[in-house]
Amino acid sequence: MSCNAVQNLKEEWVEGYENFQVKIKELVEENSQRRIFVYFWGNARDDGKSWCPDCRVFDELLAKIVPAVKSPGILLRVDVGIKEDWRTPMNPFRTDELKITSIPTIVEWGTGKRLFDSDAANQSKVELFFNNTSLVNL
Repeated sequence: MSCNAVQNLKEEWVEGYENFQVKIKELVEENSQRRIFVYFWGNARDDGKSWCPDCRVFDELLAKIVPAVKSPGILLRVDVGIKEDWRTPMNPFRTDELKITSIPTIVEWGTGKRLFDSDAANQSKVELFFNNTSLVNL
């Protein structure tokens, strides 16, 4: 797990379901006044890029958008595991109450807002997701 500050969004990373459960609870308790975005993605290969092609596209888009996010918040990147584990129907991310069925998926914690893999390359939707605090779902 590592962390760095990028403009208004503080980025953090965790690997695996159990670590996600611990970290999200911690973030919610410590950041009641900040927006929390959770980005579920496929872990990095040896070359540092995700095995998930849509995640790689979304990562490039995030690199452009995150520095311009207007409101303070947290971006928690959650590594869902290797491709074979992710594809298993009993993967805890799939069976959890969040029902993450595709990656990338990004959720604004506590709001019901989420973007799915089909929106990963849509820059205007991603910008709106991060910068519009009044939307419930896109």
